[in-house]
Amino acid sequence: MNLFDSEITATRAFLLCLLLVAVCYANSVPNAFILDDILIVGANERIRHIDPVAFLSQSYWGDMNHAGIYRPLTIFTFSIEYPIWEVWAPGYRLTNLLLHTLNGLLIFLLARGLLGSASAALAS
Repeated sequence: MNLFDSEITATRAFLLCLLLVAVCYANSVPNAFILDDILIVGANERIRHIDPVAFLSQSYWGDMNHAGIYRPLTIFTFSIEYPIWEVWAPGYRLTNLLLHTLNGLLIFLLARGLLGSASAALAS
């Protein structure tokens, strides 16, 4: 039985993704908000309550309307995170790193399904 084709392959792939994300991005976790993080998360009153319908009708920058950027899902997810993290920047980064890890696992699972080989999927 191949090490990569066992039942715990997904668990090992998740742990590998977690390790890679931690090695690459862990140094960003303790930093404060910077640049647009201050406006979009730190000082944004719109994320203080969850209102998904309102987010669909607003631009990313709210009343400032810079560049017409439209990202309602991003603002909505910040509003879900706000009750947990409030304005603690490392919390938002930890959430992003976990999502990044899960995306890596999903790519592994998709590649394994398409390629039929856990070893090839791991290489992808």
